[in-house]
Amino acid sequence: MIISITLYPGTALTNVRYFWIAAGVEGPELSSGITQPDTDRPVFRFDVTPPDSAEQIIAYDVTAPDTNWNVGLVAVIGSLPVEVPVSAPPGLRVTRFKSVFDSVLRQLGFDPVGDAISHDTARAVTEQINTAVLYAWRYWEWPQLELLQERAYRTVWTNTLQFRKVGFEGNPDEFYYGPIQLPPGAEDPGIPLPEERGYYRVKSTAPADPLPGTVPTDTVYFQKFDITDCYLALDQVNQTPIGEAIEIFRSDPRLTTAHDANRVLFQPTEREITVIDFAGPTVFLLFRIIPSEFTMVPYIPGKDYAVGNLVYNPVDGDCYRCMVAIPVAPGTLQPLDWVKVPFPASFAQYVTMAAFAACLGESRADKSQMDVQRAAAASQAADEAIAQEVDRLRAQGQHYRYKRWRVPSNDPYWWSYPAVSPNAV
Repeated sequence: MIISITLYPGTALTNVRYFWIAAGVEGPELSSGITQPDTDRPVFRFDVTPPDSAEQIIAYDVTAPDTNWNVGLVAVIGSLPVEVPVSAPPGLRVTRFKSVFDSVLRQLGFDPVGDAISHDTARAVTEQINTAVLYAWRYWEWPQLELLQERAYRTVWTNTLQFRKVGFEGNPDEFYYGPIQLPPGAEDPGIPLPEERGYYRVKSTAPADPLPGTVPTDTVYFQKFDITDCYLALDQVNQTPIGEAIEIFRSDPRLTTAHDANRVLFQPTEREITVIDFAGPTVFLLFRIIPSEFTMVPYIPGKDYAVGNLVYNPVDGDCYRCMVAIPVAPGTLQPLDWVKVPFPASFAQYVTMAAFAACLGESRADKSQMDVQRAAAASQAADEAIAQEVDRLRAQGQHYRYKRWRVPSNDPYWWSYPAVSPNAV
């Protein structure tokens, strides 16, 4: 692995040392593999092999270790399989997060390839990118960010999932066994007989947790039940994470014109979408995907990951979001445990200029007049970029009317249901 790190001008090559931070622990002082390609510039080249669970490399001048030092991000820690399902509508045109990140750095005067970007700079740029993405996400009714999917009220059974007698919240796991469309990469549960379809839970009296692949009709481990607590978890296993529910229908609204009669009332909460009037074993959900969020922190084998955690994959320059709790992360990530975080290509120009302007605004207190003018020009360029994207949709006849099938309810009190389903898991 080759890493370039910059130290203060005048630093002698013979005085340069480094150590690794692996799994949060500082390693010993090292001096091998260091060269200085250009003696006129204090940029040092480290030809090194990172230890297991490496996070950062810290280079420093041994004669001034407390003042003359810099950090380098590790280029590859673990790897992500390319077949990880993408958490985005199939028609969404995307770009790599790293390309936008590098564009902001270039605007700020950095060379993303040759310069050693400090951890603080990388974090600041990433934070401003996330702020700009969130603003753009909510700026307009972007049709390319919406999905219509059939959803069950629980996890859909597949022959690779582990269900337990005592689940995450202390109750037996529940799931749906039946035909439903799953995203690419998820195992097909097969087509059970009509009398076998429905909702099941693991028996509390089962001799042990059923092995993955145990069919739900095995009465030793499972029992069928009639579902009454109807909700859609925002993060369902093997499904695209839900950002904002727009409409719910009893059946596919694309196959009927009776949209109003087909609608189902619902109430969103911070963890789920409660369906008010039960409409069958599954419903069709029209929703906006969650706003993308990015990080420059790479995946670390052996680290605990929770649902929603983000990691950066330097191999493809994109970020991934954890879909299931991983107590001890393996050496490589499992495809169904992670989804790629999409970066809409239509946001790239706006986000680049908006993040650049914000970085100039926070750079230092004694900003020059030139910095103020550059920030103002960048903000104006960002506003024009996102306005142009809206104008393109308007030119095609789109109006902001959230949502095209929405018919207001005549009952002003229907939103009086409990905020969280009492049996939600």
